[in-house]
Amino acid sequence: MKKVTSMICVLSIIAMMMSGCKQGHEGGVIYDGVPEGICADESILSMLKNDDSPEFVLDRHYYLLPVHVSEFINQTWDLTIDEYEGQEVILQPNERVDATLTKEDNIISITLANNSELPLNAKECDVIRAHVYVAKDEMEPNYFVTKYGITTETPAKTVKSQLKDIDGFKESSVGYTLTSEGENGSRDILFFSANNGYTSIKVSSAEDWMYSLYKPSEQKTAEQAENIAAYKTNAEKNCPSDYSQIVEEIESSDTRHTVPFYSVEGTVVYKGTGNYEGMEDNIIYGQDLSLYAVQDKSGQVYCIFEGFVNSEALKLPELAEDDVISVWGFASKVTTFEDGYKAPTIITKIIEKDGEVIYLAEELEVK
Repeated sequence: MKKVTSMICVLSIIAMMMSGCKQGHEGGVIYDGVPEGICADESILSMLKNDDSPEFVLDRHYYLLPVHVSEFINQTWDLTIDEYEGQEVILQPNERVDATLTKEDNIISITLANNSELPLNAKECDVIRAHVYVAKDEMEPNYFVTKYGITTETPAKTVKSQLKDIDGFKESSVGYTLTSEGENGSRDILFFSANNGYTSIKVSSAEDWMYSLYKPSEQKTAEQAENIAAYKTNAEKNCPSDYSQIVEEIESSDTRHTVPFYSVEGTVVYKGTGNYEGMEDNIIYGQDLSLYAVQDKSGQVYCIFEGFVNSEALKLPELAEDDVISVWGFASKVTTFEDGYKAPTIITKIIEKDGEVIYLAEELEVK
């Protein structure tokens, strides 16, 4: 009887070898010969495209980034805005903020971004990055699966063998990366590292630099006020009170020379263009210049470069004759009038009217 039992066992082993030694596992199939730590569940693998798209399967649900965060919330993931937990976070267009998804004992770090043209609550935005960072055996096998069956249990050597022949593969001292060409150039769609018993996997649809980091409106207001105050202080400290000195500095320089400038409560005299009688040499790149002439309290005149005629480049808010304005910026050119009077021509950074900022250069804004 023992002999018969042994023969049955041997035959069973041979049968398994001939059939590929497949075994049932979580509703899928695992085959012998699968690299160590690679998912072998066909029901999961069949969801993945394995192309140049940022994709993964999380808790048996497929995600392709960017994807609306509601896709995770609908699968019972809880969303927390990391630094602003419990606060309403409104993202402006092209802003991003870091957040966390939790379900039971599983934690996924994500980046949310506003890809619309209107302000949105963070809970209405897109996930552009998902990051899993776990200790070995901390997450169930096949709970998070990305390209080519890579999981949080996959050893680094296996990941390299899976990716090394793929277009866009890069190896560094910290891990392995797959890059892809997107609308805004090269992007890292997948990053993997395994060090000191921890596995890190990032799947991304965009680079951080494409988005501004979210800041609360009160913080933006304070930072912008600091930018304005600092620029005003520098201009007021270094601007000569005699405009002829500004003209002399510009004309005596062999290279492009700029002089800080400010004028408080000057009166707009008129608006002219490069073709206006009395102005000369005001054609740049074949386009007429649009200029405002402004007289300050001392009777000195300066010109504001408003932009090019028939172009929106550097356009300022419309000013009317007799408007009283204060200006901070820099002078880099000179306008010569018909009577020979030379006035510095200003590239403005700040214009105030009636105590309100009506123009602020983009570099001083905090968006």
